[in-house]
Amino acid sequence: MLNYDRVVGKSNFSLTSAWVMDRMNYFNHVDTIDSRNLSKMLTLKAGFENPIGDFTKLKIVLDEESNVINSVNYTHKTTRNTASASAIIEWNKARVGTTILIREILDRQTLLIPDFSAALQLRLINAQEYYIKANLSRNSKIPTMNDLFYGSGGNPDLKNEYSLIYEISYEMNQKISVPLRLKYNLTFFRYAIDDMIQWQPGEQIYWTAENIKKVISSGAESSLSVDYKYNHLNATIKAGYILTLAKYGESKYKNDNSEGKQLMYVPVNQANASLRMGYKSFYTSWVSSFTGTRYTATDNSAFLNGYFINNVMAGMKLPLKSSSVDINFNVENLFNINYQSIANYPLPGRYYNIKILFQFIK
Repeated sequence: MLNYDRVVGKSNFSLTSAWVMDRMNYFNHVDTIDSRNLSKMLTLKAGFENPIGDFTKLKIVLDEESNVINSVNYTHKTTRNTASASAIIEWNKARVGTTILIREILDRQTLLIPDFSAALQLRLINAQEYYIKANLSRNSKIPTMNDLFYGSGGNPDLKNEYSLIYEISYEMNQKISVPLRLKYNLTFFRYAIDDMIQWQPGEQIYWTAENIKKVISSGAESSLSVDYKYNHLNATIKAGYILTLAKYGESKYKNDNSEGKQLMYVPVNQANASLRMGYKSFYTSWVSSFTGTRYTATDNSAFLNGYFINNVMAGMKLPLKSSSVDINFNVENLFNINYQSIANYPLPGRYYNIKILFQFIK
């Protein structure tokens, strides 16, 4: 990756280019699988930023991405070019801030319907970090190369996915005392998605990529964290919860039992909690996450049970003049829970790892 930045007066210019090659070969002699894949991606990005008056800022971003994939799972060598141009205007004055974005995408020599986003931020109290934020956006999702061309289940006739998103949130960041700080966030959201792209069981033995009907997803997300810092001791407690009601919309087919049912593999309930502590060069953490029931059939007749995963870690970071060494020991899935994220693909039980990280600073 190469990056160049330049400041001329009040204007900022940036150029970035990146080239990525990914080779993945998978062999399974029992199932006579010999999968060989090579992908190459070239990305070019240019940005311009300039203030307009005292309270307004204009940003222009141009992107170009070129992909070449040679895979035994595709019928032929496949290429793809996608370009986009974005204009962002930011306005901030006193306790109010707004951001407006418009993006045009050129995909496979076709201009898509422009995306847009409009955001508002209101500081409730002067000099205090209490905010009300709102956002309205329309986004496009282009099918991936595998969605389109993968030999078993890819669908070259897929349409682009479009979504209309509404969000409103409350945020606070309050210093309770000298060593103690409290952060809280509560967000309500609603997504209306047309032609949603999803891989699901088909008539064959393998899954296929399809544009499913309209999906309405709504819910709430909340998080709370408490930070404590005093002398060489620091500790952070975090907790979060996500409620997601993602429902299939009205179907164009008769006797479709999926109408109004929860989307496959999208849990209604998710929660997480963590405790992190550090003293001088030593640190430790305990992270817990809960994932609720996920349905594996569009009519919700089959499901995977929810699971609770715990991970613990302990380590130390030792400074060595201008460099440092970080050593830590992890236990993943502490209680050896038997669980699956995708049906019939069990995930690892308890396992351990040791990491040693050297950092050299010159």
